[in-house]
Parts: sequence; C-alpha cells; structure tokens
Amino acid sequence: MHDRVFARLTIDDAGEMSEKGRREIADWLRIQADNLELEGTQYADKFVARYIATVKDEDDAQKELTFG
Repeated sequence: MHDRVFARLTIDDAGEMSEKGRREIADWLRIQADNLELEGTQYADKFVARYIATVKDEDDAQKELTFG
C-alpha cells in the first residue's frame, strides 16, 4: 500500500485577506464541494476550479484582499 494525493488546495494570501474575503472563498468552496458530490461523475479526470476576483490594481489587492 502507498499514499496517493487526490486533492490539493492552495489559497493565496489567506492570512492577509479580510474576514469578508475569506468568507466569500469559503462559501465558494462549499459550492464546489456540493457540485463534486452531485455532479462528480461528469467531471474530467483532472478537474480544476479557480476563484478569480477583479481588483482595482495590484496595490489595492495587497492592501484590502476583499473580493466581490
């Protein structure tokens, strides 16, 4: 027997985010989890989901890290 990685999770700048930003990503992750359970048989062998937020500029993203 051996270990195998089936899932990975990377959240950029999580410790720097506002509480609102972390909540929005957590909500999005819950939706992804629900979809995996309901529709997972329809997913490709390698499924990738990305949470992309529009920010005013990179400096603003580093200061605020709030999304939505």
